[in-house]
Amino acid sequence: MPTSPTPRPVPAVIRPATPADVPALVRVAAETFPDACPPTTSQEAKDEHIASSLNAEVIGGWVAGPGHAVHLAEAPAGRDDAGRLLGYVMAELAPEEEPAVTAVLGEGAAVGCLSKLYVVREARGTGAAAALMAAGLDALRVRGLTHAWLGTSEENHRANAFYERVGFRTVGSRTFLVGGRPERDNVRLITP
Repeated sequence: MPTSPTPRPVPAVIRPATPADVPALVRVAAETFPDACPPTTSQEAKDEHIASSLNAEVIGGWVAGPGHAVHLAEAPAGRDDAGRLLGYVMAELAPEEEPAVTAVLGEGAAVGCLSKLYVVREARGTGAAAALMAAGLDALRVRGLTHAWLGTSEENHRANAFYERVGFRTVGSRTFLVGGRPERDNVRLITP
């Protein structure tokens, strides 16, 4: 009799973030954001961006506010680090217009933005990012948004390869400020 395949371990437990999660989200944001930056981004610029854009007040606003849907990935039960925050995704439900997206979809398209998707280094390649991506896209879908866009550094090859694998296509580029310094992002679009 053939043996049953060994079940694949659950990469992470995905759930909506709560206000109690904000301190852990701030720590993970500070830990993971620098990895998404090009090597030319100064430490000072990264630190300034983290301090001004990834602090408890800003992240707490995402979690508590109606304009965002934040989900997190936790280490599953049965692991030594069960409950540890492994990453997060933040979907903007009514993002500002992105010209490259409007050029493709036209005015008034039902579009949201996956503004953040980060996982800690040891969770990369485990399926946690894909699970977070699914949660972010589901959050947009349930609100009637038929398209999603995101921006990622042109030099973040790992992230760009992941987004291509899951179906995002590049539709343009934009400038993103990190600590007041302009960086180039690919603008990618998907129909969830």
